[in-house]
Amino acid sequence: MQFEPTWFKRKAPYSPSGAWSVNGVERQSKEWIAFNSAFALNADAAMESTSIGLGQIMGFHYKRLGFKTVGAMWDDAKKGEFQQVQQMAKFIATDSRLLTALKNKDWHVVACLYNGAGYLALAKKIGREPYNISMQKAYTKYAS
Repeated sequence: MQFEPTWFKRKAPYSPSGAWSVNGVERQSKEWIAFNSAFALNADAAMESTSIGLGQIMGFHYKRLGFKTVGAMWDDAKKGEFQQVQQMAKFIATDSRLLTALKNKDWHVVACLYNGAGYLALAKKIGREPYNISMQKAYTKYAS
């Protein structure tokens, strides 16, 4: 999971904890501290402002995935990998542009639609390989 403080402050009164500045998906123990701090302030806003599961889908997409509440989406994801893959498949199926980009193997468009247009700049800033490159490599590796 990855708690996103910038999304949280759009949904709830912003009262940041010092823990919010040290969280990061690669440090899950710190991520949970930041999430739990936000959850104590506003549970729904915290869950909506966090990406979860294998597909790292933001909680605010719960209605798009057919859930009545963000908590129901989280409860479903907690059941296991199958449910998380189902959520990812529904997320893709409900966006015709994303589905088309995947079918066309247009990894840049996939990355823009799935992770936001700033994915290249973010990758450079944090020293990671950009998502479009990672997806291309994974596709090439597993396509055969």
